[in-house]
Amino acid sequence: MLSQLNIANGNLITSLRDKSNSVFLQQGSVDGACGPYCVFMALIILGIISYDDATNLWWTKRSTRFGKMLAKMQEHDTLFQNGTHLYQLQELLEVSFKKTLVTKVSPERGRNLIQFIQDELDKDCPVIFGVTGQKLAHWLLATGYEADDEGSVIKITFLDPSGNPSWNYYNGVIDVEFVYKGRYPYAWVSCEDDIKVSLEAGISMGVK
Repeated sequence: MLSQLNIANGNLITSLRDKSNSVFLQQGSVDGACGPYCVFMALIILGIISYDDATNLWWTKRSTRFGKMLAKMQEHDTLFQNGTHLYQLQELLEVSFKKTLVTKVSPERGRNLIQFIQDELDKDCPVIFGVTGQKLAHWLLATGYEADDEGSVIKITFLDPSGNPSWNYYNGVIDVEFVYKGRYPYAWVSCEDDIKVSLEAGISMGVK
């Protein structure tokens, strides 16, 4: 689990900020799609922006680093309401926080991406990763994992911006221990529906 995370008064917070340190952003908290939500939550976890920053976007001065990110987003539909690609998430971070953040991109899928997520979380770097399923294409923010006795990841825990508010370190779990046959080999076990997904790509964020 990311060491920056903590629970205070039933609320998931980052220990890197004293005020406005709530982490979770649910659809409706800010205007936009799952990709930007995950970016904002990762920035909060790393202590770079506050919860108030992320929920008062239009009051942000465009001369600030975060403001430059928002200006870049405005070049597209309202904060990418039609979705984002991996390269667009990377571009948003590089145009605004290149001097502050170290980002690492993995175009890998499946087990190779799981290894990437494990390696980056071990460095306390939040990881945004993509999942696809039938009629599903979504970004999630990995906050931790569960491993077996040999150190292999068997579950990935994450924050899903389209899910319910989190009073835990995560609000979703994907089981990667059992691999199903077919295009979507992993089970999103915390979802009310029986959803199988594939893991598609990821980007990690760390402070320089």
